[in-house]
Amino acid sequence: MIPTIEFCIDSLENALLMLVNLAFYLTYIHLSLSYNPSRSQSLKPFGKFRLEICSNLISGGGLTPPMGSVKRIHALLPSTPLMIMIRPRVGSFVYTQSEIETMLAEIEAFREMGEVRGFVFGCLKEDGTVDEVNTRLDTGVPFGLHKKLTCRRLPPLSRLSEVCDGYDVTFHRAFDLTPDPMQAYHTIASIPGINRILTSGQSPKSALDGIDVIRTLIQLSADKTHANRHPITIVPGSGVNRHTLALLRKGLPQATEFHASCSTACTPAGRDASATLEKGEKMGFGLNEWKMDRTRLLDLWEIANVQDNDLEEIAL
Repeated sequence: MIPTIEFCIDSLENALLMLVNLAFYLTYIHLSLSYNPSRSQSLKPFGKFRLEICSNLISGGGLTPPMGSVKRIHALLPSTPLMIMIRPRVGSFVYTQSEIETMLAEIEAFREMGEVRGFVFGCLKEDGTVDEVNTRLDTGVPFGLHKKLTCRRLPPLSRLSEVCDGYDVTFHRAFDLTPDPMQAYHTIASIPGINRILTSGQSPKSALDGIDVIRTLIQLSADKTHANRHPITIVPGSGVNRHTLALLRKGLPQATEFHASCSTACTPAGRDASATLEKGEKMGFGLNEWKMDRTRLLDLWEIANVQDNDLEEIAL
């Protein structure tokens, strides 16, 4: 089975780089197959992908993106599903009432824009467990009633997912900070409206290091015995590249989606730029930019589009 790849990007420029390079890849595949038709059995050049759009990926793991960026990315890739990060600041995932209201307002604004597939967020309590009240906001309640709902007691993780009714929802890697991932899974699975959990299997390094936890989560998701649970897609993410994706696909044959950025921090070239950046860094403006890496992107996309039974033949 060919998995879906979710590319995490933080700018229109990186979306354009991705588009140009995948177009290059498809052209290469078509030319390659014209000279070697036998490869058509092992390569499927039209794999599925979607985008998770953030801002500030270079520091803190991504924040809510500017609406203008989302509009322009949608114009560039109108048929590509867009998942929007909803995160008001870097740091912990324990949010104040004011921050939750900001997140609700951001979701409302993106819904009104009408160009997104869904939202990505996660809330924790001070003890690290899933904040069910603030993640939920009663998914089945019609949109527009959240101000009334805030006046009554809701089961936790409810407040945000409720205003996402009709949209996809991913609980992001705040999941990897929870003290008991299996209990966290059951809490999230009890909340209507959440479709996915993005996780490294609680590994601080990569999803490959957390593969055993991820495998258990996928098995839990496939378990039909819990009447009050709904299936959730487990999305391995963190350190996903050509090498690790091949190993993850072999070790997690039931995984249908993976998350990757294929990007790296880089300093803009040029003497004038370097001088300006050095001065800017001293003023706290930052030095590096987050750029999609063409080689990483094409290498990963090749592995993503290899059929399962041909993975063993891939040279890593």
